[in-house]
Amino acid sequence: MAAIIMPAEAQEPVEAPDVTMRACAICEHGGTSARALAYAKVGRQLVECANCGFTYAPKAREAVHMQAAGNGRMRLSDLLLCFLDRVTYWRRFMFSPLEPYELLNKLGPDSGNVVDVGCHRDNLRLISPRFSIYGLAGFPALAAHARAEGARTGATVLSTTAAEGLSRFPDRSLAGVVLYSHLERDADARSVVALLGRKLRFDGVAVLKLANYGSLNRLVMGKRWYKFNFPDYLNYFRKRDISALAACFGLEVSFPLMLSLPTDDNFIAILKPIIPIEIY
Repeated sequence: MAAIIMPAEAQEPVEAPDVTMRACAICEHGGTSARALAYAKVGRQLVECANCGFTYAPKAREAVHMQAAGNGRMRLSDLLLCFLDRVTYWRRFMFSPLEPYELLNKLGPDSGNVVDVGCHRDNLRLISPRFSIYGLAGFPALAAHARAEGARTGATVLSTTAAEGLSRFPDRSLAGVVLYSHLERDADARSVVALLGRKLRFDGVAVLKLANYGSLNRLVMGKRWYKFNFPDYLNYFRKRDISALAACFGLEVSFPLMLSLPTDDNFIAILKPIIPIEIY
């Protein structure tokens, strides 16, 4: 098995100045020509790429100021939308979905290195022991918690960013990668997907859980959609967005039907390397 260069422990992130304008993660079109979207009510700025239509936060860091509307009372339309969202919450559980970790166990190869980007909750234990498990956690406190869990599963947990951590693995050395609600929070999402295209084995698989910007609930709730959560959320993917981004780096994408419904506020994307014709 190829040797893996372990990164040094990352320090607690230091507050950085605002990024002037981020470029689009999909097509790299400059942010200065992006069209501003009217989501100021939730104290944030979003733009739509003028070239490909991808929606994202143009600044990776900016102050969040919640603005009270009027005298602080909710409008009748807000109350009705919140009521509709609550009484139809069952739509998110119409089917018994597989979690990304279960999909990795089912679709991944027989053995090899697997990386959990973000160490979501306590899910390292859900990855099959047939894999050599690595976790990447962006904050030392989160990494310490994940290490306690990893000690029970044999996982190696590193305190580092997704791009930095993935870059330490040799090319074509990863059997699988899980990104559970991570890519929408990563200011360097394009680099992360580029690394998936390089680091995954040709029989490897990446399983992504993403907020569904194309969901019917987002269309109904408008600016009150609960996924408009800043500064946590920086990128808002539709299926066509993640497909276009993956194609830039030699990856094909599939969407399990029952795990990518328009009624769900999240969707699952499965990324696999496109095998060059000369390998067949």
